[in-house]
Amino acid sequence: MKREQIPLMAAAVLMLVLVVALLASVANAHDWMPQSMRYCCDDRNCLPHPREALERTAGGWVVKATGQIFPDGSPDIHPNLRPDLAPVWICQPPWMTQARCIMVSPEGS
Repeated sequence: MKREQIPLMAAAVLMLVLVVALLASVANAHDWMPQSMRYCCDDRNCLPHPREALERTAGGWVVKATGQIFPDGSPDIHPNLRPDLAPVWICQPPWMTQARCIMVSPEGS
């Protein structure tokens, strides 16, 4: 092996390790979610969003992208148990035009 190939090979190995680590973290991304929320969220339709994706109104939460309203007291508003992963989670299957539920950090209210 030529000396010039060693840094390139090391970079390729490092990239492979990073990709495997990323895939492992994504596969387990929803393991923390309570079983009671599995009706509306899974690893295919519950995605992290910035806090700005939702707007707090006097009557509840509005998903800015769609205008969908989750009124206060709705069983589809859940506390975000992992704000360290994302401040907001919007659970919307790709075949639906509306979200099933949202998770919001308590400090986000």
